[in-house]
Amino acid sequence: MSLEINKLIEFAEKSNRGMVEEHNQDFSGVFETKNGTVGIVCGGIKERTGTSIASKIVVKSIGEYFKNKKYRNLQKALYNAVIFANQQVFEQAAKNDKLKNMATTLVVALVNKNQLYYAYVGNSRLYILKNEKLQKLTKDHTFGQQMLDAGKTPEEIQKHPRKNELLNIVGVSRDLRFSICKTPLGLNDNDQILLCSDGLINELNENEIKHTLLDADISVEHKTAKLIDKANAKGGKDNVTAILIRYDSNMPVNDNLRERKKINPLAIIIPIVVLLAAVGIYLLVVNKIPQKVYSSLKERFFNKEIVVDSTQLVIIDSTLLQIDTTMISDSLELIAEQSLLHDTVIVYTVKKDENMYRIGLHFNIPADELAAFNGIKPEVISEGEKIKIPVKGTYIVNEGDLIYQLAVKFKVDYKTIIEANSLNTFEYLVVGNELYIPYQKGEYKVKDAE
Repeated sequence: MSLEINKLIEFAEKSNRGMVEEHNQDFSGVFETKNGTVGIVCGGIKERTGTSIASKIVVKSIGEYFKNKKYRNLQKALYNAVIFANQQVFEQAAKNDKLKNMATTLVVALVNKNQLYYAYVGNSRLYILKNEKLQKLTKDHTFGQQMLDAGKTPEEIQKHPRKNELLNIVGVSRDLRFSICKTPLGLNDNDQILLCSDGLINELNENEIKHTLLDADISVEHKTAKLIDKANAKGGKDNVTAILIRYDSNMPVNDNLRERKKINPLAIIIPIVVLLAAVGIYLLVVNKIPQKVYSSLKERFFNKEIVVDSTQLVIIDSTLLQIDTTMISDSLELIAEQSLLHDTVIVYTVKKDENMYRIGLHFNIPADELAAFNGIKPEVISEGEKIKIPVKGTYIVNEGDLIYQLAVKFKVDYKTIIEANSLNTFEYLVVGNELYIPYQKGEYKVKDAE
C-alpha cells in the first residue's frame, strides 16, 4: 500500500509470511494522526503462542493513542504510548490461559513535520538513509548484541547458542524496558526511513538494503516490495515486514487538504469571548475559584520548590538495559509538570459499607493508627462521616500521565494509587483530577502526620 498522506510524507507498507513459515505473525500499520505520521512494525516470536495477536494489539493500541488526542510533548507521548501498548498485551494475556505466553517485538517511528521520533523493543529495526548513507538507529535487545557490547568477537557470538535470545519484548511484564530516542532526529528532503522485522535483516545485509533504497528509478512502494522479494529469494526463513517512509518538503499540497484547512476566524474567536465572559461572571458572582482549579494553578505557578528524582525516569537509551539519567538536563519536558505536596492530610468521606479497617488497607495505614489520628475508635465510623487521612501527597493529573509512570516517579506500588482513588481503570486519567498518593505498606508512622 502506498499513499501520499500529506505534503511531506509518502510511504509504503508490506508484510509477508516468507517461504518457510505457515502463518504470518508479524503485523504493521501506518497512521495519519493529529501528531504526525506514525509507522509501527511488530515482529512475531516463533517460540511464543499468540504472538500474532500481541502484534496486532500493539499496533492498534499505539495507533489509537496518537489518533485520539494531540500532544504537546511528542517524546513523552511516545514513551506513554509504548507503556500503554505493553499494558494492553499484558492484560489480555492475564485473562486467557491460551495467550499467557504471547509477546512481540516493536519498532515505532513518529514523523512530525521534519522531526523523527522513535522507540523500539527487541530486534525489530529502524534505519535511515541520509545523504546516501544508511544508518541503523536501533540496537538489538539480544544476548548476541550484549556479547558484542562486552567485547566478544563476531566469531564467538556466531557460535553461541543464545546469540538470538531476546532480552526485552513487549507483553511479558508490567515493567517494560525499552529504548527511546533522546531527542528527535532532523529530516532533510529525500531522507528515507525503514522500519522492519528481523525477517528482513536476517536475509539481507545493510549493503543490499542500501542498494535498493538508493535506486532512484523506482517508487517507494516498489522499493518495499523489492526488499521483501529479495529476502524471500535468499531463503525467506521467517516472516518479513517493512515500512518505508520518504520525507520531501517539496511534495505538492493536496487541494482538498488545503480547502479543509480554511477556517473562519470568527468561528474560533466568538466562542472564546463567550467562554471568558461566562467565567468572569461566575467568578464575580461566586467570588471564589473552585478548589481543584485553585490547587492546580497553585502547583503550576506558585509552588517553586519542585523536587524531581531523575533516577526514577524509566527511559532506556540505546545502551542496553541501562537507565539513562544523563538526558534530564536537556529533556525536562519528559518530567510531569507537577509538584508533590509531601505529608498531606486529606479529608475523606466514608463510603457505603466502608469501615476503618478497609480504609486503612486502601491507604496502607493500620486501622488503629488511623483511628488514633482521628481521636476515635475504629468501630464508630459510619457512611458519610468525614475523617482525616495522612497521605504522601496529592497530585493534579497532567496530559499524558499514566498510573505506572506516576507509581515509578513517586516510588509507590501502582495498585495503592488505584485503591486509594477508587479507580476502575488505570490506562487513562482525567486531566485536572486530583489523585491521592498513598504511603507504601509499612511506610506510614504516626510521627509523619504530627
